[in-house]
Amino acid sequence: MVEDWISKEVRQVNFYLYLRGVSNAYSASKLTSTLDRIIAPQLFPFGPEGLDKCVGKSKTFWKKESTKKIVQLILNFNSKQDILAELNNQQSLVKILFEESLDDNLEFKADIDTEHNPLYLVCRFVDNKIKHADKQSLFNLAEKFEDLSRPPYGLFETCSCMAMLAFAMRKHIGKMFDTGGKPREAQHLVEDVVDIFKCWEKGTPNTKLSYKFETKEEGMICKGLIKVFGLTAQNGYPDVSSLTDTRWTILHKYSASMGYPLWALKYAVPSSLLGSDNGERAKQIIDDILTICFETAHRNPQMMSALAESLKTLDFELRSWVHDSNAFRQGFEIFLMSNTHVSLKQEDIQEAFEYIKQNMPGEVGEWRKEDVDVKLLHWGLSKKQTPTPPTPPDPGPTPTPQPTPTPPSPDKVEEAKDKIHSITSINEAQEILLRLIDLGYDDIVDAILN
Repeated sequence: MVEDWISKEVRQVNFYLYLRGVSNAYSASKLTSTLDRIIAPQLFPFGPEGLDKCVGKSKTFWKKESTKKIVQLILNFNSKQDILAELNNQQSLVKILFEESLDDNLEFKADIDTEHNPLYLVCRFVDNKIKHADKQSLFNLAEKFEDLSRPPYGLFETCSCMAMLAFAMRKHIGKMFDTGGKPREAQHLVEDVVDIFKCWEKGTPNTKLSYKFETKEEGMICKGLIKVFGLTAQNGYPDVSSLTDTRWTILHKYSASMGYPLWALKYAVPSSLLGSDNGERAKQIIDDILTICFETAHRNPQMMSALAESLKTLDFELRSWVHDSNAFRQGFEIFLMSNTHVSLKQEDIQEAFEYIKQNMPGEVGEWRKEDVDVKLLHWGLSKKQTPTPPTPPDPGPTPTPQPTPTPPSPDKVEEAKDKIHSITSINEAQEILLRLIDLGYDDIVDAILN
């Protein structure tokens, strides 16, 4: 009944459109074509319908369709012909957009209308959003690009709209990074583009679409460090593709392979890097690399720019230096020998190093100079043992102390004298003297001898 009413009543009259203060009358029998050819281009001049050759060319333009395949084509193929060859008749708007806007190498044509071409305008919108993004914060693709779902763009889940956003994301392949520091490559951005449209359709946020961008300097430093340290798959360092990966690899794998912390190189600067400043620039490069590795949130623009330039201009000299295992060893030994609180001798270096390795927490790449100094001091103190006092000679058996003689009473003395006066026999006198000697008193013996 409704269909019959629409067919007999509604389609036989005119309808009035009020748009931007202007009123126009149109035949209701031509509602569909009016919507496609007149209303949509005015509401969404920066969407696919904004291109004159796209108007009225597709019967399925307003049909919602999440087309992952076309997103894959655009993000993975590198020539216009390769992409167009895979399109079907229902994707004719995509073909028109690309033929009108792009050359064979997927670059915008030189004579493109930069004020009205919808593909160009969507790309410009995406580029500007990313260019002016806060590089310190996460960037949610669905939220930041949400204006593309509203006038004057009006992108929604259909093949032409998804193709436009996919193309706009091509130049940002590998330049966005997840929270783990891994870059979003083409295969990842396919999923991201599909999920962006799902978020817009459902009106719900998706935190998984939050990523970060490296600054220009961060990108240059990342490439420079990968080249200088040789952090490639061929050298046993797979998947090093971001500054986060590079930091971790230098601290935890590269330094470990050398057996010494990176700062040891500061004490063994090669002649090729000494220059007129006696190697100060080379030492500063090592300091800056360590700052990047340890302070992940460090954003000193001047330091970042200087390091990026040094990695570029001193590429050859730095590569030779950081790959010299002897420079690592010599620099570390010189550092140990420079400690004025420990009189370290050349022959004791290996013993001291073994002590430090056994007692230092963390991996060798994470060692700090001040912590190594402390452990070296501990080793030095352990070598300064308190000397044992010499053992005194054995004095032999201790003599039994002689008892103190008790003084005789006066009566006894008189009695003894009387007895001596009564002695008439020499033998008796000798016997008495010998008994006195046997008592063992020095005074008695001295009296007899004197």
